[in-house]
Amino acid sequence: MSTLSDQTNNNGSTIASNTVLHDNDLTDQAKNHFGYYSDILRTFESHPQSVLCNKYLTDADRNFFLSDLHTLYTNCKHVLNYTAEHNEFRDYNLPSIGPLMICGVVRAEKRTVYRQVAHHAQFPVEEDQHILRQAGYLPLFACISPDEDSNTESWIRNEMNKDYIYDYHEIFLRMLNSVDMPKSHWLLKSPFHILYLDKIVRQYPNALLIMIHRRLDEVLPSSDEFETAMRNWLLENPQGKQGRHMYSSDEFGLSREDIQTRYADYINLFLSSTSSNNQPSS
Repeated sequence: MSTLSDQTNNNGSTIASNTVLHDNDLTDQAKNHFGYYSDILRTFESHPQSVLCNKYLTDADRNFFLSDLHTLYTNCKHVLNYTAEHNEFRDYNLPSIGPLMICGVVRAEKRTVYRQVAHHAQFPVEEDQHILRQAGYLPLFACISPDEDSNTESWIRNEMNKDYIYDYHEIFLRMLNSVDMPKSHWLLKSPFHILYLDKIVRQYPNALLIMIHRRLDEVLPSSDEFETAMRNWLLENPQGKQGRHMYSSDEFGLSREDIQTRYADYINLFLSSTSSNNQPSS
């Protein structure tokens, strides 16, 4: 299992200072079956330093991103171990039709089409980009990279070399197919499929692609308008604008002494250091 080593800063809060990702708990059987596991590991290993070196992230942000990396990589290893042990389902055929994959540029109403095709417009439908994330496809981490020399073009070239994420994608889909095979076909949607169309049709020879297009003179201003609206909302709604919610124990007939007496066992077990730090000075 991956581990996070911690250090304590001057404020007493704990932040993850180092993330150690390894394949020690990946079985030899899984390593032999899935040679691309090393590519996945290298991809995950490339991200922690970006998180730790980004001066704009708070301690909570760093813990969030490092924990996300840890969880995704751990889940990936669980899947590889499971599929290596239960290799019989890898021989099961996927449905002869599809998968049906909805692709297109950002803000092109792909989600609307996705829900219509799924016949469950009233329910949110999970996108298969969560599968890709377990294989190390993490475009969000490019946004927090401290590498000032990186640019969109180099990022796209680098991402398009990650064909192994669709090797993992197929294994994951076959695992799902073994326990919940659809009556007709699998329906998939991710904004990132558009970068891998060649790989997709090689990985899934029966794939059917729905390409959603939208006029670029509508798409580009749409993204900028969304960003501007969000910035304006943040400026117009600073913390405390609506007043602050105030209350006290006295309003409800409670006192610090009563609470400490009633919940002494809990406080001593979990909050002893916090309680002592928060005691009013005499």
